Amino acid sequence: MKTHIVIQARMGSTRLPGKILKPLCGLPMLEQIVERAKKCNNVDEVIVATSDSLADDVVQEFCEIRNYKYFRGSEKDVLDRFYKCTTEYKSELIIRMTADNALFDPSIIDEGIEYYMSNSYDYVYYAQGMPLGTAIELFSYEALSSAWREAVDDECREHVTLFMYRSGNKFKWNKPQSGKYNHENIRLTTDTEEDYRLVKEIYEALYPINSDFTLDDVLQYISDNPTVLESNKHVKQKVTNY
Repeated sequence: MKTHIVIQARMGSTRLPGKILKPLCGLPMLEQIVERAKKCNNVDEVIVATSDSLADDVVQEFCEIRNYKYFRGSEKDVLDRFYKCTTEYKSELIIRMTADNALFDPSIIDEGIEYYMSNSYDYVYYAQGMPLGTAIELFSYEALSSAWREAVDDECREHVTLFMYRSGNKFKWNKPQSGKYNHENIRLTTDTEEDYRLVKEIYEALYPINSDFTLDDVLQYISDNPTVLESNKHVKQKVTNY
């Protein structure tokens, strides 16, 4: 089974434009994310799915310089972008990620793949209870194709997986509770400058010691330095066309 991580990436963030190329320990955030994703044991390809907006020409150039796989598609119809990307690359199992979540743990992606495969799901959110920005979504190409054909409202076209878990029993899906983490109150995504400062601080503390740091390492650092969460605790999560 061809298992591909597809990373949504575009420059046009409303709250923090250009965030995907902001530096983390000397490398652009998107590069850190791609390189971490490549460390997954059960993934065949990592693909950057950017938009066809002129603003994202820089993302294409970024990928070409580094010999990263990439695809360009609709800026607004992200479901269409995902469908055409995974069709071109002949994906079978798709792990959806976004280019503002730099603190994910590759080993948890491998766990999610094993969970998905062992239960024959169409869609899995893995997993409830993890800090915001560290969970992942997994789904089959068949489920994506069905959503692409049938989803008609703008919200479902913008948010790739929404149709899959709003469709009752059409798909076999689950959002399992994490057996290890209960940290949904911790915000580790990057939507704002405050978010970026937090992620940057964690990278600067952990990455020089071990570039393969884990989510447990991140949570231990936060436990040892609880004031770091003060910087972005006021930020409200915004659902966007990322």
